[in-house]
Amino acid sequence: MVKMELHIILALIAMVGFGITAILYKVASKSMDAVTITFFTLAVNVTVVLLLWMFFPNKQITWDGAKIAIIAGVIAGISSVAYVASIKLNSVSAAATIRALFFVVAVILAVVFLQEKLTITKVIGVVTAVVSIVLLSI
Repeated sequence: MVKMELHIILALIAMVGFGITAILYKVASKSMDAVTITFFTLAVNVTVVLLLWMFFPNKQITWDGAKIAIIAGVIAGISSVAYVASIKLNSVSAAATIRALFFVVAVILAVVFLQEKLTITKVIGVVTAVVSIVLLSI
């Protein structure tokens, strides 16, 4: 039996969840605007995360971490509205495919700002993933 590491399992859960929410955003966009959909989504999201956080035993809170998290929240909020608006204006498959390219930005920023190593394996992986996403969008 193959033992899967926790970070892979969590990433797979996120992948499936984001795939499902893309479809739900499109359905909701037939009767609501993108900002309102995002508002309701994030309101429920905050509630769920707050409940999880309340019962999470190892809270680590620092002012430096909070400042970065707040900036990330602003960027995530704007990105969420843009994503839902894109789904409303076009197809789920087009919006989700373009959104899926976020990892290119993350890899570049990780190399530049976090000094993560850019190995040939990572370059091949990114190029292969970009090509597959482009092919899926055709």
